[in-house]
Amino acid sequence: PILQSLMECGDVTVQHVIAKGQNCDEQLEACIFEGQRHFTVVFRGTTEQQTKLGKKSAKCGFLPLDSEHENAQIFATFKEEYTKIEAECFTLLDALTEENPFCDIVFTGHSFGAALATIAAFKYSNARPMVRVSCLTLASPKVGSVAFRHAVNSQPNLKVMRLEYGQDGKCQAPAHVGVHVGHTLVLHGSIGSNSVKTSCPIVAYKFDTPKHKKFKTNYPDLRSYVHALEEVQRLRLTWARDFVGASGKGVVVNNEKRLVV
Repeated sequence: PILQSLMECGDVTVQHVIAKGQNCDEQLEACIFEGQRHFTVVFRGTTEQQTKLGKKSAKCGFLPLDSEHENAQIFATFKEEYTKIEAECFTLLDALTEENPFCDIVFTGHSFGAALATIAAFKYSNARPMVRVSCLTLASPKVGSVAFRHAVNSQPNLKVMRLEYGQDGKCQAPAHVGVHVGHTLVLHGSIGSNSVKTSCPIVAYKFDTPKHKKFKTNYPDLRSYVHALEEVQRLRLTWARDFVGASGKGVVVNNEKRLVV
């Protein structure tokens, strides 16, 4: 499904496709694409996992990420699926980075695929400290425990940015359990629906997540995310330049600028 969708958009350079499952709806996928100075790995769960994310993840409980990070726990549902493709994916990436040593690695995915991408990004960056790794996800659920969050956020060669569109309910799942990792970018919910220009169309949170109000929750699909991003470009909306709470002049005493840390 990943490759088919992207091929419809235009020419893409595909390096490898990893698929586990009998047919398109039941396949767990990871596709590796070549960019100018990076390789992008796109993850996708089965159709059911992508569309019915939530309660099942929480019911399965936590499991240690691996023997090296026993305190950093992730939801068992994500770990079970992720382990099916890690070895093959990492072997292919190692071969590509060996041939192209100055290329970065970018992991991405939507919904259930975003959770898999987050796990892969941390494990690959932790095992290959000389490789610069980014994780850019859409509608990512909460992946693991507070200890997992600390491990991800303190990994020096890893940058994690999560994109949320409005009050996406998938980003709040599983409810009351787990925490998010990395930074958060939030697209205003009106973008893509009525194309109204807002004063703050994109808001950025540094190592934090916005406080959602339950009655405003919605469930936009991947096409809605893509359409909203296209509208940002079409309307030339201003992208976030500062994290929430980080803008301003800081503390000024006797014409001397000071930063509070």
